[in-house]
Parts: sequence; C-alpha cells; structure tokens
Amino acid sequence: MEYIHPKNRYSQSATRKQGQSIDLTQISKSFDFRAESLSIKKLSGGFMNANYLIQDNSKRAVLRVSATNSKTTMKEAALMNLVRDKGVKAPKCIQVINDGEQSYALHEYIEGLTLEDYLLNNQRIPEKTLNELGGQLAKIHSIDFQNNGLLDENLQICESFADIDKFALKYMQGVLSEVSEDKLPLIIKERLLGLLSDKWNHVEINSKKQRLTHSDFNPKNILVSESGELESILDWEFGMSANCIADIGNFFRFPYDYTK
Repeated sequence: MEYIHPKNRYSQSATRKQGQSIDLTQISKSFDFRAESLSIKKLSGGFMNANYLIQDNSKRAVLRVSATNSKTTMKEAALMNLVRDKGVKAPKCIQVINDGEQSYALHEYIEGLTLEDYLLNNQRIPEKTLNELGGQLAKIHSIDFQNNGLLDENLQICESFADIDKFALKYMQGVLSEVSEDKLPLIIKERLLGLLSDKWNHVEINSKKQRLTHSDFNPKNILVSESGELESILDWEFGMSANCIADIGNFFRFPYDYTK
C-alpha cells in the first residue's frame, strides 16, 4: 500500500488556486486595511478555503476566502464566537463580507504552528497539552441541540439526520468491502471490519446525545506554540450537531503519520 505524505494527501480546492483571479488588495481595503502599508502572505493549510495573513502598519488578521457559500461562512463565524463564550480557544471572527456568491471572513490572527507540523518535526505532545485538548473537547461537546443535523447561519438545525450512526456503520462497511487489495491489504481490511462490528457499541452509547461536534478535529486544525502549548482550534466550517465521538476518532485518524 503506497504511503502518501500528509501534506500531499488531499487535493487542494480551487479556492487555493484562484489567488491570481482575486484582488486581495481590494478585499483587504474593504476590511479597512491601508493599501499603502499592506502586506499579504498566503498561509499554509486550508485545503477547502484559502487563508492569508494581511497586515498594515496598525493591525493584522487572517483573510479567509471561502470555498463554499455565504451561509457556511456565516455559520462558521457564529460557531467560533459561540464556542469562545464557552471558554474554547478559537479565533474571533471580526467581520464577514459577501460579494455575490463569494464570501470573505476576517479572523483574528493567532501566532503558532499546526499540531501536524509540530508532530512532523518529531516533537512529542506535552502531557499538559493533551489534557487541555481533552478539556477543550469537553467544552465543545457541552453545547447541545434538540436533534442531530447540519446547522445554518443562525446555528439552528437546517437538515436533520435520521439514524446517522446506523448509516455511518453501513457506509464504512460498504466502502471497506469494495476497496481493492492493492490499496488496502486483506488482513488490514478484515481487522477494520472486525473492529467496526465488535466496537460499534461505543458509538451507540453516545447516539442519543446531540452535541456540537467540530467534525474536523485533527492535528491540521489545532494550533500550538513552538513549545507545544495549545494556542487555538481552527476551521469550524464543518461544525454540526452529531455524535461527538466522531471528534475523538478524527483526532486519531492517521496514527502512522506521527511517530511521537
């Protein structure tokens, strides 16, 4: 089975390739940045969206160019500000501008590097940081809803999920069963199918709890300092009301990438 480096595992969306077709200077001016002292730098990550550090002589922030629609951008902004009120380390959304079908958000800039980059440099996560990550998840999952589903820009359920856990189990079993052996050795496939069958009760225990789920909680979206201290949790666009055990599974999704 071919190993693909985590930096190359996902194809980048069109948004990250359209920088030349977007007048970033004009967009920055719309957010009251001064053109005469403006600097713009593309930031790493953001496979769905494009993120830029913009700054002038008086301020700096992250310009986030959305790859989806304005409602998703507004939902992400609302979620970020909601979880901040609950004590979650997330950037503040300062402002959102909708220009036709394209949306732009101005987020607070927080210094640091992704936990992925920290781990790829063969650094071990400090125990204090792991404990704090667990505490942050507890605060996120303390926000509950009436049922499971996608959220709109007002953080109301706009599309409910019926028996999402049963659907997820059948979907994963179906996908695994169809994967060819050149992509996934038979012994690993059988082990994964066995684990799904034997351990699914851990999912069902949480199936009746409708909690806020980040839905992309992994080292790519966790910001730490050079010494490994937790700085922020990023990228809230996929946040929904769901079975919160998904966040734990997502965090440990690629254990072979990080030797520490």
